[in-house]
Amino acid sequence: MLATGRNDRSGAQGRGKNGRNSISGAGSRGAGSRFEVLGRAGEGTLWIVYRVKERATGQVWALKALKGAFNRHPRFPAALLSCCEKWCGLDHPHIDSPREIGQEDGTLFFTSQWLSGGSLEMRLVRALSRDEILKVLGACADALAWLHERDLTHGDLRPRQLLFDAAGQLKLSDAGIAGAFAAAGLALADVQPDAAWYLAPERTQGAALAPPADLYALGVVLYRMLAGRVPFDGPSPLSIALRHRSDTPLPPSHFNPRCPADLEAIALLLLEKDAARRISAAALLQKLQTLDSAAGEAIIAPGASAISAPLPVSSPVAALVDEEVSDVAPRQVLSPVVTVAAAAVPAVAALQDDIVLDRETLRKRHKRRELWGALSALLCLFLAIGAFGGMFYGAYYEWVKALPREVRVPEYIGLGKDDAIQKLAKAGLTLRVGRETYDAKKPEGTVVSGVPESGRRVRAHREVTVTISQGEAPVTMYDFSELPLDKARQIISQHAMRLGPVVEQFHDSVPRGSICGQYPEADTPFRRSEPITLIVSRGKQPTEIDATKGELPPEDSAPVISDPSAASPNVPVPFEETPRGNPSGANTPGTSVTQAALIRVQTPADSGPQLVRLIVRDDDGERVVYSKTQPAGAKISQRVRVRHARGAKSVVRVYVGDSLIKSEEF
Repeated sequence: MLATGRNDRSGAQGRGKNGRNSISGAGSRGAGSRFEVLGRAGEGTLWIVYRVKERATGQVWALKALKGAFNRHPRFPAALLSCCEKWCGLDHPHIDSPREIGQEDGTLFFTSQWLSGGSLEMRLVRALSRDEILKVLGACADALAWLHERDLTHGDLRPRQLLFDAAGQLKLSDAGIAGAFAAAGLALADVQPDAAWYLAPERTQGAALAPPADLYALGVVLYRMLAGRVPFDGPSPLSIALRHRSDTPLPPSHFNPRCPADLEAIALLLLEKDAARRISAAALLQKLQTLDSAAGEAIIAPGASAISAPLPVSSPVAALVDEEVSDVAPRQVLSPVVTVAAAAVPAVAALQDDIVLDRETLRKRHKRRELWGALSALLCLFLAIGAFGGMFYGAYYEWVKALPREVRVPEYIGLGKDDAIQKLAKAGLTLRVGRETYDAKKPEGTVVSGVPESGRRVRAHREVTVTISQGEAPVTMYDFSELPLDKARQIISQHAMRLGPVVEQFHDSVPRGSICGQYPEADTPFRRSEPITLIVSRGKQPTEIDATKGELPPEDSAPVISDPSAASPNVPVPFEETPRGNPSGANTPGTSVTQAALIRVQTPADSGPQLVRLIVRDDDGERVVYSKTQPAGAKISQRVRVRHARGAKSVVRVYVGDSLIKSEEF
């Protein structure tokens, strides 16, 4: 798909063969001739991101290539391409819209601005100041207001989608991805579980994407910046979604007492359960303009250690110098020297010479002691080193002496790699893997051959170079689509493949008895020893029942069965009467209600005889009111009566064969 540059060819190969996000050579056309890969920036559950340079302009872009599994989905690539085309070319300072969209070598990709400042998710590991929070909130509100004026909804607002450029300006990325998931019938939280943290309550009930969902997600982002956590968490996306619908969020100040009251009020207003009560993006932008970004202390999430407003102090070095100067005592003034008589001078001088001589002698003696002590310590060290060295050399000599000069290579062909290593080690030899090869007759990890051969006498400690089997070579899976089951069995037998489970299911287009699915999938690599699962079509699913509900008809009316052969004398069909004195079915309060329903069902035309059953569950319990085997294409009409307390419900279930076709409540 793209041409790589310098030493990045191997690192940008993506998934490798089979066309899964691969980056082809410089000879490719299209995007490959226009971009040069500078490096692989990262990989997520949906995209592989490359840092590329446009050859014509030299400008650096971010190229996002859809991962292989999503490229093979029957609906998602087309839905994603349609959504990206709608968002392509949007010009707003806080929106990172796709620049170019394309599909090459079966891989969908688009390019966008290269944002090197990281994401808000990366910045949430530390405490954010009030000014930083207001800047993030203002940029998001500005971008959302601009989008909502044009009837566009981002749909996937999360901290990891809020990116910063080199100058620190925030931009909303991956806009419209949630719409592609919805159009393809996929759940975004199943692919990216952290998306459930930011899911609006109405979205959990199946509502379509709308601007209030963006405002709810922005409220979760603000809550996380204020409290250091999301308002609702759980072990699974489903449990989180249920909490979004039913639980009331605790105020951020419950987790962070230093949370500003004005920002807390905005967060709780954005997290309203009722979408109509949430503040709009335009109104939020006007409200933020009235707030003072410099007011208040720094907002510190629980567990963060930081100082909100440090007082100005002198440097630590200056403080230390001042302390030392203050501890010095004032210098004392010595008294004048008294003049000594001339007669006492010689005696004093002699006494001073003796004192100087004694001090010099003591100093020399002290130096000699230090020297002898150092020499003694050094000698002890040498003796210890010599002793340990002698012990080590003696042990090594004895070990070498005990080894034979020549050893016989043991039998190692046919052993597993670990067993061969242990067996050769006992003989004083080491194993080295020279190469690996496919061998259908040898299990994976088995030694196929080696040099020197078993039985030869060689020097001890020599390496034995071996060839390891990789097992059976993979082949390409055959496509069994729409083949009859017998034909598929014949092909599997002819190619020495292994047939695994055979299951059946209804299919709208594949005829009954033909293959409508398989595993492993067609054209994928597999080994012949792996079992092949075939899915056989049961034909079209039987038509749904047509249930006509109504109050019980007069008592003299009888059930109607349009097909006379549908009546079974062995299966009684109970009919309940209405309470006396009220034959029309208009029951008085507190009494039971009896209803009648006409059930019509047709067995599949391309199937064999099928057992048709009608099962009723009401106040009289659960019972079978109709059970008979009908031929293919038979039409059955059966009137059933159910009785239940007023305000309660009864259930009628229709089975064709072992499949539940319809379940109706009355």
